[in-house]
Amino acid sequence: MLPNVLLGLRTFLKEDLKSSAAEMFYGTTIRMPKEFFEDLDVNVDPATFIGDFRDLVRKIRPTPSAHHSKQKMLRLKEIDKCSHVFIRTDAVKLPLEPPYSGPFEVVYRNSDRVFTLNVNGKEVVVSVDRIKPAFLAKTDTQQDAQPEIAVQPRT
Repeated sequence: MLPNVLLGLRTFLKEDLKSSAAEMFYGTTIRMPKEFFEDLDVNVDPATFIGDFRDLVRKIRPTPSAHHSKQKMLRLKEIDKCSHVFIRTDAVKLPLEPPYSGPFEVVYRNSDRVFTLNVNGKEVVVSVDRIKPAFLAKTDTQQDAQPEIAVQPRT
């Protein structure tokens, strides 16, 4: 019974304040449990109701979407200068399988977002989202430059 008594006290009109505690707190009067179901003896014509309802539905427009932040595309610094790149493998991989394949030679850059690469003798167009620059040593690009190890016989 205590919640009902407290609700009654909070909705009681205070003469000196000209409002109730609930009205000051919520900014409006609150309904008592008995006031939720009102008997309205209003006879509404169904044709009038449908007409008004159709007019209301016709006025409803979707809210335009808003992009609150313009995120810049992640662009690696060296991607415009590199001669070779790695391509991300977009497939299910086994454990310990490398996520990138390559390095592959950059044939030319079509735009900021598209590169043409030499992949196993074929020219393949790849998005910049799937590649990362390959930093190669000068000896890595030359197949012939193998250091020779001199073995001296033991005496």
